[in-house]
Order: sequence, then C-alpha cells, then structure tokens
Amino acid sequence: MQHNLTNADVMEQMKLMADYLKHVATLSTGSLILLTIFLEKLFSKPRWRILVTIALCGFTLSLVGSVVAFQGLLQPLSILEGSVATGNTLWRIGGFGTSSGFLLGVVCLAVFGIRNWQWQ
Repeated sequence: MQHNLTNADVMEQMKLMADYLKHVATLSTGSLILLTIFLEKLFSKPRWRILVTIALCGFTLSLVGSVVAFQGLLQPLSILEGSVATGNTLWRIGGFGTSSGFLLGVVCLAVFGIRNWQWQ
C-alpha cells in the first residue's frame, strides 16, 4: 500500500509526535516529583523499595527517550543538514524509550502505592 502524504500531512504528523513527547515528558517529570512526595510524606517505612528504584529509572528513561526522539524529529530539517534515515532511527529508539520507560514507571509506582497503602 502506498501512502501519498503531502508536506502539510507530514508536518501535521510531526506536530502530533512532538505534542506526544511533550506530554509524556511532562507526566514523567511530574511523576518523579510525586514519587519523592510519596516517599517523604505518605510512607514512613515503605515496603518493596525496589519498585521505587525501578520507577525512578523508568521515568528517567522516558525523559531521556523524549530528548532522543525530539532529535529524531529535528533531523530531517534542512537547516540541520541531517537525514531522514537518521531521524527515523532516533525517533524509533527515543519513542520506544519514552513509551516503555513511562509505562514501566507508572506500573511500578502504582504497585508500590497499592502495596504500601494496604499496610498503612
């Protein structure tokens, strides 16, 4: 199947991808802050602390992945003299890191919260 995308279509897709990355980066940053508040205010003796470490790593991976994916979006711009192939590679790697890191962080944070809430 062949896609006939115009320049306007490609630009609209790039804007949507950039918005996605911005939203996930914002949520990851907020989650890192929420995680520190969880530890400081809610749970005096948290259980399953390894989940906190995994969540921190996941949200950090998500933020780093966002930066890499943004670089992938910028590569095809002629002013940077980058290439579409490099941009696609960076976008795929960064997009995977952004999504997987965020999901990992959210799941670990939720399990940590549920586990510790039950014991309070």
